[in-house]
Order: sequence, then C-alpha cells, then structure tokens
Amino acid sequence: MPKCATAMPIRAAGVRNSKAVSEAGISVHRIAVREIPRSGKPDELLERFEKGINLQGFQPGALPRHLSTLKRTLRHQREQMADAVDRLFPAGCRFSLPPGGMSIWVELPGELSSLAVFHAALQQGIRISPGVMFSNAGRVDHCLRLNAGLPYTREVDRAMHTLAQVIEHTLNQAPAGRGKATHA
Repeated sequence: MPKCATAMPIRAAGVRNSKAVSEAGISVHRIAVREIPRSGKPDELLERFEKGINLQGFQPGALPRHLSTLKRTLRHQREQMADAVDRLFPAGCRFSLPPGGMSIWVELPGELSSLAVFHAALQQGIRISPGVMFSNAGRVDHCLRLNAGLPYTREVDRAMHTLAQVIEHTLNQAPAGRGKATHA
C-alpha cells in the first residue's frame, strides 16, 4: 500500500466539477429527474435515462461523450490528490482509493485520533471526514476520508501541505501509545 493522503479547502465539489461542463461548451438550462435508479449496468442506465433528459445544448449522443470526458477528468483529479498524499503525509500514513468514488481513505499512524486531526485541520480552514463518522464500533477512528472531487489547484496543494503539517503536529502531541507509532 502507498504512503499517505491529504485534504481539501472548504468548497463544494459540485460547483468545481461544473467547470468541466462549461469547458466542453455545454450549458444546462434545465434538468429534471423523474426517478432515481437503484441499480443497473451503466450502459443500460444511460440509455434508459438519456431519453428522458431534456438538455439544451446537448446534441443526440453527446451525453455519453461528455460523461466519458468527465470520468477521465475526475480520475485525474483523484490521482493528483493521491500523489500529494503520498508525497506530503508523514511516514506511517497509508491510503487506499475505494473503487468508484471520489474519495481517498487515509489510515493514520498508530492509533492517532482522526477526530483530533479533524479539529486541528478545521482551525486551519480545512475540512476532512474523520473515521468516527463511518463506524459506531470505533474500528476506523484512526482513519480519514478526503474528498478528491476538486481540481488540484495551488489552493488545494497549500491545503494538502497544511494538512500534512497538522497530522505531523497532532502525532507529535499525542500521548505515548495514543498516536505515535509503536514498535512491535
């Protein structure tokens, strides 16, 4: 497993992702969803729901091309974020890329509290998702989930550097056995 991960400045990912739509020369004037699919193969869902979408500016067949471009863009953004985590985070951090999503799951060294990192990062204007949000059994309290849905800008890079420093500082402040990596 690669080394570590990093964080995001406070912003809504959906607003930033709309940039990919506007750069493609597509302007959405109105969209309505009549139903939300529960499951299905992507091609079948696309065929089924493309017929019901009324988007001015889309030519017939343009939606699959647009979605393919958007998918490549989002994959690249997540790869950039993972690279930053690997380069910047302290030794002992590990990360994984859950399939099909725009997040990065980061395991902190030892049993460092993700809630302590959350509070320290929030003071720096960075929002992360602490592991305690994802388990009521405490199994992932030492993990973070990072949003990788934003373009990797200088602002995001600064936030990643800051988050790496926050993790390092929180790790150094943790009492023995509650945050510092232990030797077996």
